[in-house]
Amino acid sequence: MRVVSHRLALAACTAALLALAGCGTSRPPSSSSFPSSSSSSAPVRTTPPLTAEQAHDIAIHALGLVGTPYRYGGNTPDSGFDCSGLIGYVYRNQVGTPPPRTVAQLNSWGYPIDGSELRAGDLVVFGTGRQPNHAGIYVGEGRFVHAPSTGGTVRLDQLQSRQQGSPLRRATIGATMTHAHRSATPISTHDTTRVDDTRIKAVRPLITPALLQEWLPAPDAAQTLVETSRTAISRVLHGQDDRLVVVVGPCSIHDHGQAMEYGRQLKVQADALQQDLLIVMRVYFEKPRTTVGWKGYINDPHLDGSFAINEGLELARQLLLDVLALGLPVGTEFLDLLSPQFISDLVSWGAIGARTTESQSHRQLASGLSCPVGFKNGTDGGVKVASDAIQAAQASHAFMGMTKMGQAAIFETRGNQDCHVILRGGKQPNYQKADVDAACTMLQAAGLREQVMIDVSHA
Repeated sequence: MRVVSHRLALAACTAALLALAGCGTSRPPSSSSFPSSSSSSAPVRTTPPLTAEQAHDIAIHALGLVGTPYRYGGNTPDSGFDCSGLIGYVYRNQVGTPPPRTVAQLNSWGYPIDGSELRAGDLVVFGTGRQPNHAGIYVGEGRFVHAPSTGGTVRLDQLQSRQQGSPLRRATIGATMTHAHRSATPISTHDTTRVDDTRIKAVRPLITPALLQEWLPAPDAAQTLVETSRTAISRVLHGQDDRLVVVVGPCSIHDHGQAMEYGRQLKVQADALQQDLLIVMRVYFEKPRTTVGWKGYINDPHLDGSFAINEGLELARQLLLDVLALGLPVGTEFLDLLSPQFISDLVSWGAIGARTTESQSHRQLASGLSCPVGFKNGTDGGVKVASDAIQAAQASHAFMGMTKMGQAAIFETRGNQDCHVILRGGKQPNYQKADVDAACTMLQAAGLREQVMIDVSHA
């Protein structure tokens, strides 16, 4: 396997691996070979390589094309792709430089790097013996995106495949490339008629949850903390632990450093009060808006309207991991229906906000979340919508969603028995004893546990 960087990292392996042979590009002459990275004939790099940000964008764009049909000679999402057509489309759109059209030409494009330097955005080129016949784009964590003729669609596959138990053979080679500036060209919206998506301005590629989780995996210690804290909160909800659950933290996250400073101070208090209080750090990334405004750290991490959502997801997951490393469990509000796939494995307690408690989609989401969930009363102060939401979330549901691999799918849930009401006020506060008693009476009438959480930020 040849690793070429634009950095182009090119990687060469036997064609039998992953059934990669015959990608639809022209076959190189038999004399073509893979020189080693130390070969004196390797071209000298005279222009700057891609930046890490550009390489990252290339990988994300490639992932956004997974599932596009294969087509010999194809080079757009609408027509389909062959392997080199896919590479050309991604590089042209993301960095403005059209690479060579055939695998044989790609085999000498880029500049040499060692296999240990392989990073997202590099190319991988495969061949039988010394003849390159297939190529793809490396996206990190041992995976690459490619358009094999044997499979029918653009796929995400493991690079470290085995043939008859033998290791993958690799050699590094490369060539030069022209430095290119980042392109803002969006991917195709796949419009099929003049009446489709008429108000969509642009469609940009989104990183897959699986790839983000591989880039930022949860260590065993973090998984243990999430698991034990979820169980502890569940025990409180079911009357098996008489502590109070306290979710405390900033209204919303906008700065990693400040959040960590808050977390370090909170950890001291959590340890000191652990006999009476089960403290969870509030780490909210999404801001519900009555009309418009800043929608949170994931949607706009730079607070400047750039909407760098892929970066926001990465920053959010990294912060959760860092807070867990302090020994603090975390809680967050689930607002966007896709974001849980990226971060929910790190969350010990979740909230559904006042604006979404009545939403069927969010009730279905809560029924499948692995953590306990609190439903806030409505914006008008009404508690019945939260009571209804708990009953809905306890039931099983079937709905459409996105898998960790970024594929559309139908999810069937088991139902969530660890849900409760959050009193957050409305037209007037509702934290007084009479308000709590009234809420508990309503819950009892619905056959639910008589317990509430008071949101002191609103109530």
